[in-house]
Amino acid sequence: HGGVDELAISGPTAGHELRDGGVTEFTVTPEDAGLTRTPIEAIRGGSAEENAAKLRAVLAGEGGPPRDVVVLNAAAALVAADVAPDLKEGARLARKSIDSGAARQRLEEAACWRA
Repeated sequence: HGGVDELAISGPTAGHELRDGGVTEFTVTPEDAGLTRTPIEAIRGGSAEENAAKLRAVLAGEGGPPRDVVVLNAAAALVAADVAPDLKEGARLARKSIDSGAARQRLEEAACWRA
């Protein structure tokens, strides 16, 4: 929705799931994760440096639309990995990971590993 390549907080996102040889179509909305719809302009990216700064701010606990889109997409990943039963629980786990500093620590560990 809105020309982004991830789940959008600006409206519904269509998806397909392949499981046990069958394909199921579904739609995900920000509300499914307990989030509020926000215009796409609120998360428009910039340069690599600007986007990295936004990610660091989110992982430092800053709120707002960039955090919401991270939470929504992390929630979907947690559901896909069978860690969370639904998007609301996935969003709760994603927020917990961000707020505890665990998400930032994982990013720092991954960056060190590649260095």
